[in-house]
Parts: sequence; C-alpha cells; structure tokens
Amino acid sequence: YFIYIINMKINLPYFILYVFCIGFISDIILLVLSKINFRQKTSFNALKPYFDHYNYLSPVLAGITCVIGATLTLLVFYTINFKNIGFFTFLLFIVGALLDYIINALDIFKPWLNDYYYTATTLGSAIYGGFANIITGVPSYYLAKIS
Repeated sequence: YFIYIINMKINLPYFILYVFCIGFISDIILLVLSKINFRQKTSFNALKPYFDHYNYLSPVLAGITCVIGATLTLLVFYTINFKNIGFFTFLLFIVGALLDYIINALDIFKPWLNDYYYTATTLGSAIYGGFANIITGVPSYYLAKIS
C-alpha cells in the first residue's frame, strides 16, 4: 500500500493534516454557534451538552473523525481509479453520512449527543456528516495536490 499511496500523486500526510485542521476549526465554529440562544431549538443548541462534556478535546475528536472519513474516501476513490472530482465529492458525502450514522448507531458520543440526534434526526445528522466530510475533503484534496 505504501507504494500505491506514493503513486496517488497526492501528498497523503498533507491531506491528513489539512483535513484535521479544517475539522478542528469547523468544530470550534460549531462550539461558538452552540452557545448562541436561538429562539427555537436548533441542531446547534443541541450540541451544547457534547461541548460541555468534552470541552477543548472536542475539536481534536472532530479532527480525528474527519481524518477517518476523508482518508477512507480518498483510498476508495483511488482504489477504483476514478479521476473525477465530482465523483470524489459524491463519495465524500456517502462515506461521511455512513460514518455519522455509525457513530449514532454505536452510541459513541452518547449521552452527550442524544439531544442532537433527537433534534437533527438520524437522517438529518447523517446528511450533516456527509456535508462535513465534503467541507474537509475537497479543499484538502486540492491543497494536498499542490503541496
């Protein structure tokens, strides 16, 4: 696999670093949004128990989760030898949605995300997970190609 990764024409360590950093910063933004008192219950407010429990560890956990999703997607993308960025984006969404669904189904961050999964719904949270994987994966892909 090491030789295969070298032939991918992408700097994998940089890809992982970029994904982690974008996931880390995105989680800090969600932390700030979770503290805003909206008039009605939102998915942002529902994240507050999670952030209260994990505090400063939450951005690290988000970065690790993003690295798992985006790197898995990248390996699948290159394994099937497909070069279309649109297909890569589609794969990012599918893998991110599945990863979020698995996190929910296995109760990995429960009880701290119970309110979030209730508010966002299982499908809604999976969709958010898919978009999160796109937000971290696409820019990291391009940045790692030029690194």
